[in-house]
Amino acid sequence: MDHEINRLIATNQAIAELIAREGDDESNARIVIAFGHPLPVSKPVEAALAHHSEGSSIKGSSPGIGEVEIEEGEKKREYSYGTEKGRVGNYRLWKPEQGVICFHHFWASDLTTAADEKSLPPTYYLGYNPKTMDLTFFGAEEDHHWFSLGWLHVFRVHLKVLIGERKRTFLHVYLRIKN
Repeated sequence: MDHEINRLIATNQAIAELIAREGDDESNARIVIAFGHPLPVSKPVEAALAHHSEGSSIKGSSPGIGEVEIEEGEKKREYSYGTEKGRVGNYRLWKPEQGVICFHHFWASDLTTAADEKSLPPTYYLGYNPKTMDLTFFGAEEDHHWFSLGWLHVFRVHLKVLIGERKRTFLHVYLRIKN
């Protein structure tokens, strides 16, 4: 148990250092790669469903007690599909494809917790060679362009590569149903 806690703390610190140094830190990149490499590759589509219902109350009277009100609290149900984002300290980490690890701050980090699509935290991309575990690129989301049609959100991420080279962009598809 202590080993796993120390590993999470070290990975959290390594991610913070990578962001601060804009990826120019081979030793911290190796720590994040060692942690993220065994993660399963995410599905190409991420879906989130959040259902919130108001609470209700029942009023009545009872002999000997008087007026009674019973309140039922708000009900929340949330479901997700596609991307398994693991929590590592202050960050969420996932693997969109073999050889790429993504991470961002956990606060308001998905479509069900963000105030709007533009308030999502920046996502960082760490590319590596799966055979040698060497860093191949490090980049940050420069911007993303949304196309929204009700509950369907599609965005294309433009990646600002800070270290190394990445030739293609990322396309993310989010299905969001919120009521």
